Amino acid sequence: MFRSKTVLVVLAMMLALAVLASACAPAAPAQKPADKPASTTPATSTTPTEPPTPPPTPPTPPTPPTPPSTPPAPAAPAGIKTSFEAAIYTNDSPAFTLMYPNNWVKKDKSNAVFCVASDESMMADTAVIGVTTESNDIPAAIKAMIDSDEALYGAKSKIVSQKDITLADGKTKATEVILSANVMIYDVYFYAVGLNTGGKLVSVVAYTLSGDEANKNLAKEIAQTLSVK
Repeated sequence: MFRSKTVLVVLAMMLALAVLASACAPAAPAQKPADKPASTTPATSTTPTEPPTPPPTPPTPPTPPTPPSTPPAPAAPAGIKTSFEAAIYTNDSPAFTLMYPNNWVKKDKSNAVFCVASDESMMADTAVIGVTTESNDIPAAIKAMIDSDEALYGAKSKIVSQKDITLADGKTKATEVILSANVMIYDVYFYAVGLNTGGKLVSVVAYTLSGDEANKNLAKEIAQTLSVK
C-alpha cells in the first residue's frame, strides 16, 4: 500500500512538471497569412478621351462688288422756283441748265441738243434746246431753228414779238421771242429765249398746239428756267 501511494505521488509530480513546462514554453509564432497571388487580369489603361473634331468652317462667301454710286441729282439754280415738280437738264459746254416737268419724256430731235415733251404723241407740248453759232440777231436765229424743225412739215414761222428780259434766276439776260406758225390745221404757239455764251447761241423753244393760256404759260415758265453757269 505504501508503494502504491509512492507511485501516485510520483505520477502527480510528473504531471505537474509537464504542465509547468508547457506553460513556460515560448508561444509558437503566429502563422503569417500567405500573400495573395498577383492578379492575372491585365490592368485597364485609361486612354484620355479626345474632344470631337469640329466640323470644317465653311468658306467665307466673296464680298459682292459695291454697285457704283448714283451721282447726285443736279441742284436747282438758286432763286428759281417752278409750279411743277422739276427735273434738270445740265449742259457742260457751254455750261447751262434748264428745268422741265419731271413727268415729261425725252425725245430725239435732229436740230436740238435736248428735247422733252409732255407725251409721245405728235400733238404733245414740247421744249427744245438748240446750241448754234453765236449770233448778233437772236430772233432771226431762233426763227431759222424753228423753221428747220422737220416736225413742222415745211411750215414757216413768223415773229410776233421780241424783247430783252431777265430770266427766272434774276440775273441772266436773254432775248424773248414769241412766234406762231400754221402747221396743217394747227396754229402752233412758240415761246423762245436765246442768249450768247461761250461763243455759242443757246436757244430754248417751248411750243404748244393748244390755245389754252395754261399751256402757253407753262411753255414760258419752262423756257425762262434757262440759267447760265
